[in-house]
Amino acid sequence: MNQLATMPLQTFRHAAWQWLRDHWDIITDVTGVLVLAVCGLYRKYDGFAGFFTNPLTGFVLLGTLLSLASKYELRGKKIRKQDLHALQQQVQSLEAQLAEISDDHYDMVCRYLSSLSPHLGLRHTERISLYKYSNGKFILIGRSSPNPEYDKRGQTNYSAMQGCIREAWKHGEFTILNLPNPQTDLEKYSQELYEKYGIPVEISQSFRMKSRSYYGLAIHDNTRMGKLRRAVVIVESRKAYRSVCGCRQMQETLKKEELTIACFVQSHRDPSMGLTIMEHDVP
Repeated sequence: MNQLATMPLQTFRHAAWQWLRDHWDIITDVTGVLVLAVCGLYRKYDGFAGFFTNPLTGFVLLGTLLSLASKYELRGKKIRKQDLHALQQQVQSLEAQLAEISDDHYDMVCRYLSSLSPHLGLRHTERISLYKYSNGKFILIGRSSPNPEYDKRGQTNYSAMQGCIREAWKHGEFTILNLPNPQTDLEKYSQELYEKYGIPVEISQSFRMKSRSYYGLAIHDNTRMGKLRRAVVIVESRKAYRSVCGCRQMQETLKKEELTIACFVQSHRDPSMGLTIMEHDVP
């Protein structure tokens, strides 16, 4: 019973002691200024006869209050600076965690696309990539190819106004067949990509994988509002297909997998707002 009765007092004592520790520097500074001023006035008037009625006393008190306010302002700035630094560290930690989660998600999508590749009949001259639409651009969230050179991640952000990505996003499905051979006529290859699909020449010439055929399929997510377009999957090949019949089975397989692909897109969290673009590699 006595312990319960003393708890509020103990709490008050602890709070008072903590307050004194936090403000001790201010208390000592202001007290020192006040004591020196009072002692000076006391000696000047030889006691307190005219101390409280003299205008100088008011100036002393005003100066003391201003000194106290200045000290509190400086302390407030210091505390705010410390709080801001702590928040910045928390943000950096959260960004690092988000980037790690994104990398794990990317690896998971790559494994799924790799398991899908045999059913699509992909060879070492082909690859499949999944791009999520976010804030006016496409983000690469997974890629797979039997060829390790074409399997690399490369660029992370892609323009929504270029290439097969743009056409598939607009029309739901799009195919590019039999582009000029870049090994024999790189200029003609780059010029056609620029004139028909809006890809700048300097970008197409820097492609790691200079594909001659593309198939793009828009990925939809079923919601209460209906089917919403979320992403684009691109299959590309360095081989020049002369008709759609050559990749008909691949197209049908991708359409069957659309709901599964949409689940991977929905679970992705984008950390790339502050990340740098690594290199040009627009499909």
